[in-house]
Amino acid sequence: MDRNAWLTNIDQGGQRRRLYSGVLSLLAGVAIGFYFINYNTTFPRAARLVVFVPFLIAMLGFMQATRKVCVVRAAQGTCEAGANVERIGDAATASSLRRTGVRVLIISILDAAALTAVCYFIY
Repeated sequence: MDRNAWLTNIDQGGQRRRLYSGVLSLLAGVAIGFYFINYNTTFPRAARLVVFVPFLIAMLGFMQATRKVCVVRAAQGTCEAGANVERIGDAATASSLRRTGVRVLIISILDAAALTAVCYFIY
């Protein structure tokens, strides 16, 4: 286990916002996918790939909320504390958060790709 695994760069309000956006984006992706699968006969099958975008936003929201790490804040080397954004002074901490942010992004992309593949290959 990473020695800095407990480090976070978002507060509870940030977690809640990301979780909320994840739920809304997942619902949008499922609705769009359902439409393309059941009602759309005029668009080519490849049009189903458009669901990748809401699925990616959803997975990013879920992953950031559960890991308590914002990908953008990690890349910038900052953390949010309420309405304030503060720069992380310790280089080791910033580096650890940056690595965690990259992991969150990669896992989110892979999850969104898997959900998109399910939508693409159904029916």
